[in-house]
Amino acid sequence: MTVADFLRRRVAGSKRTLAVTLLANGLVWILFQAFAAAQSYDGPLIESHAHIAIYASQVPGQGIQYRVDAREGATELTAASYVSSLDRNNIKCIVGFHGIAVDDKQQELLDNAKRLLVLYPDRFILLAEIFRFNPLDWFTATRLAPVLDTGLFSGFGEIQFNHEPLGDGTNTPIVRPDATRFLNISRGLADRGLFVMAHPASRDGVENAVSYNNGSTTWIIHGPQVHGSWNPRDVNGDGIPDEMAELEGLLDRNPNLYYTLDIGESLGEFFQYFKTDEPGAKEIFLEKMNDQGFYNSLLEKMVHIWKAVIERHFDRFLWGTDMAFPTWQWDPEVIDVMMRFSRAFIGRLESSAAENYAYKNAERLLGGCPVPIDIKPGSYPNSINLRSGGTVPVAILTTRSFDARTVDPTTVALAGAPVKLKGKGTPMASFEDVNGDGLQDLVVHVSTEALQLSDSAMMAVLEGRTYSGDPVKGRDTVRVVP
Repeated sequence: MTVADFLRRRVAGSKRTLAVTLLANGLVWILFQAFAAAQSYDGPLIESHAHIAIYASQVPGQGIQYRVDAREGATELTAASYVSSLDRNNIKCIVGFHGIAVDDKQQELLDNAKRLLVLYPDRFILLAEIFRFNPLDWFTATRLAPVLDTGLFSGFGEIQFNHEPLGDGTNTPIVRPDATRFLNISRGLADRGLFVMAHPASRDGVENAVSYNNGSTTWIIHGPQVHGSWNPRDVNGDGIPDEMAELEGLLDRNPNLYYTLDIGESLGEFFQYFKTDEPGAKEIFLEKMNDQGFYNSLLEKMVHIWKAVIERHFDRFLWGTDMAFPTWQWDPEVIDVMMRFSRAFIGRLESSAAENYAYKNAERLLGGCPVPIDIKPGSYPNSINLRSGGTVPVAILTTRSFDARTVDPTTVALAGAPVKLKGKGTPMASFEDVNGDGLQDLVVHVSTEALQLSDSAMMAVLEGRTYSGDPVKGRDTVRVVP
């Protein structure tokens, strides 16, 4: 064999080796992608943390900012566009923080919240939010009472103890959650069956606030200040970072406490690329999240930090995004990327913990996603004179995803008023197609005088259970008249 023949064989062999190597690498990549897809959670989600409308009274030139705009003629950030993103990503419903204001902008904000609930009665659960920079004296039980009595809101929050006027942006709170003003607010929420969501500046005062009044108020918290901003220190060597162990201790000692692990604040990298409104923020975020190496390293870090914590407390964690201040976060492409990452992470959890975190814990806490109801079918506005006697009819509507015939009428109450009973204790209830869609709805009658509605009520809340024990909740507009 000549030297030339030897070299030709070596080159040919090298090419075959290279081809085999490339093929193998390609197969590995394909198998990895298939494995990743198989691992991804594909079930329903309930979003527990989205800022729908904010209002910052002390920012010069900055009026009401709508993230989901339900006003007629809205062109950007419309409710319809956002709901389309929810549908596309199998998000059943959301907990949205909707700004309120104790000034001349309050009615405008309340009207937008009402419009949103009327347009999409089965998609939104709203909390009343006083956003950052608003005056401290807005945070009082007296000022909040008429807002909470509107029936629009299921709770109060997000209370941002880490921002003005309650904090200075550091981990040292100015006003703690166990300050008297917040204990009074907490008591008022418990009396109304509402819950509170807060972002503490640290753990100082959190347990006192959560355990106040025998833990009668349900609390949801989030934020890196609670678990020490991912501090990895583990002094006792038990494998759990000391700061994370403190969070777990709070959950262990307080059965009325939940933690919403929002993707937007789940890791330091999300703070860097997601929690910003700098020029080009959207493009930078999408570029990073579409970089497979960065994406995979972020996912592994997420699994390393949070997987075991959630699985140890599988009944206390809620999934969310914390779409908040920067407008670009509501872009459909950004939402889809956040959902892709969320589902990849949830898919790495043990199956029962995955479903609990994704939607079941929120479902139990919130009483399920809302169902559409119609108070006084065929009438608008739904005027109610509380001293008129008689009954008020209310229809629980059947939809493609909910059969009203499964609701037990004996469990139903509208604004605290139970279904009126006929002779022999039979509830006043019937099946009718009240909206002409060909589906049978449940119509019940409640005693007018038993309705617990304030003069400021804009909506009335219906609660009940199905025959199988699942909670049912819905709301519709009312107008209390003399």
